[in-house]
Amino acid sequence: MKTITYLIITLATILCGTSCTARMGLTANNENLIGGHEYVDLGLPSGKLWATCNVGATKETELGDLFAWGETKPKKEYTWKTYKWSKGNNSMTKYCSNSKFGTVDGKAVLEAKDDAATTNWGRKWRTPTYEELEELRKGCTWKWVNNYNGSGTNGGLGTSKVNGSNIFLPAAGFGDETGLTLIGNNGGFWSVANGGKENSEAAPAMHFDEDGFGWGATDRYNGISVRAVVK
Repeated sequence: MKTITYLIITLATILCGTSCTARMGLTANNENLIGGHEYVDLGLPSGKLWATCNVGATKETELGDLFAWGETKPKKEYTWKTYKWSKGNNSMTKYCSNSKFGTVDGKAVLEAKDDAATTNWGRKWRTPTYEELEELRKGCTWKWVNNYNGSGTNGGLGTSKVNGSNIFLPAAGFGDETGLTLIGNNGGFWSVANGGKENSEAAPAMHFDEDGFGWGATDRYNGISVRAVVK
């Protein structure tokens, strides 16, 4: 998988005693549901509400589906040849702001019909922005957990610095030319906008593993998870 930039930011490894038992802000009568999907309020400054599981999953410990950027269904092969918005190579046919990268349409932000979160979960959900993903990262303390709650799933457990609510990010791996890779060791999430004029063939993705979080300008054909936010 082509990654241009990957800056490691060390995960915090200590959580306060009360946050270890925080539930995820979910009420017993499932009031925290939108379109049948649960969300958690982490008390972040923007007020954004985050899904408690990946798109394609039904609970936090399921890996969910992997999507190429701007595609709405998972698939078996993640390559330029199979990518919906290219000519079978790195020449883009949609979401291109520079003729160097393909046919220019000036679009950089996913339309609702090409957003895996909106298409699969309904109009009240969407893929997050770079800024919203950064707010999630900075707004929680994080630790890497193996076999989270006995589920067999590894990933990052975040605890809100504001209200102590938890959010779990499973290490769902990636899809690239070699197939599905790094499951249980790495994970990542697409942002809703691509690289614009500077790099229309790629889109920013937030990556994470046991060493921390980082950002990579990642080729759009790669299969990466989507963690939805409420619009």
